[in-house]
Amino acid sequence: MPRELNTVPDGAIILPLTYNDFTAAYYAPFQVGTPPQTEYLKVDTGSPTLSFLDPRSSFCEQSNRPCMTYGTFDNETSSTCRYQGTGFADELEDFGSGVYLRDTVTLQGITTEHVDFGYLTSYGNPSGIIDPAATIAGFATNYPPEKGPYLLAQLKNASTINRRSVSVYLGNDTGTSGASQIILGGFYDKAKMASKPFTVEMVNPNSQTLANGETNSVNVTQIEVVVNGKTTTFNPGPSPDIGQPTLLDTGNPLWILPTPVFAAVAAGLGNSTARNYTGVGFVDVDCKYRSPKHANGHVTTTFGSAGKIEVPLHSLVEKFSGGNCGAHIFEIDVGNGTTAFGAPFLRSAYAIFDQEALTISIAQVKHTHEEHIVALPEGGF
Repeated sequence: MPRELNTVPDGAIILPLTYNDFTAAYYAPFQVGTPPQTEYLKVDTGSPTLSFLDPRSSFCEQSNRPCMTYGTFDNETSSTCRYQGTGFADELEDFGSGVYLRDTVTLQGITTEHVDFGYLTSYGNPSGIIDPAATIAGFATNYPPEKGPYLLAQLKNASTINRRSVSVYLGNDTGTSGASQIILGGFYDKAKMASKPFTVEMVNPNSQTLANGETNSVNVTQIEVVVNGKTTTFNPGPSPDIGQPTLLDTGNPLWILPTPVFAAVAAGLGNSTARNYTGVGFVDVDCKYRSPKHANGHVTTTFGSAGKIEVPLHSLVEKFSGGNCGAHIFEIDVGNGTTAFGAPFLRSAYAIFDQEALTISIAQVKHTHEEHIVALPEGGF
């Protein structure tokens, strides 16, 4: 059910999230068209575009009906839908493509007319899609900024939200965290912060090499793992002062870790290195490591002089609907290139992705049912 509108500040939209442990993704409900049709989109701070699925595509019409769970949008039954042209591409590994449409979009009872979005009619690499399928709601910004199927910019231009910013709270799977949610606009949930937030400038989004021409990457200068009193320290990037460009990506189910860090984390989780390729893939871990008694340690990520976020090892161990447990961590020899910190990292942080200031403000998360939504401070934290 939509939240009571009188509890939402003017200029904000608060979207509840649903988590699927098979796809390891978070989904938000969107209503599109007239009359409105509901489709759940994957929330993705690592991509810029907004798109919906064509139910008549050959992909959706497969016998296993991969698009049924999260829904589709039938443009032919919407009286307000207008065709905008060809050439849409979702810029993901599935190579989704289609056309551009314009229609009315409603989010938690708040309606915006004339929203442009992509309409996926085919996939160049359907093997890159995990069933159940869903398109994305992207919350990064392409650079240089341009008009197109970009949600935050369109909501701001329509005065639906007061700022091109998104605040992210992913919760956890223990039942103690309250509902996962994102806040669109210049607001954040102060109750979900266990520490004073610090602010990091984004890597220059104009750089294709360092930031893929998009926002939401920051420089990580150090990763430290402590397991049973033993410390492993890794300094990514060409120098400790510069660090390594790292995308903070809610759409990525994995925490991509340099080899020495991965090895130390795996040791802290019972030397778990064997990958299980169910769903998006994960490292098998004994469920006892969900307890800090057995997973005695943490990973601390440093963002230059701005601040640090600590991820307890036990928080990386997820219990799946089948009763087994695992950790969505991935080993990579990153060298001096770019990498990504996905949902396993972001569950330990409260993060505010400000697309206007080109900053990300981060605090240690507080998992709670309490809520205290306030405006972003003028001038930042």
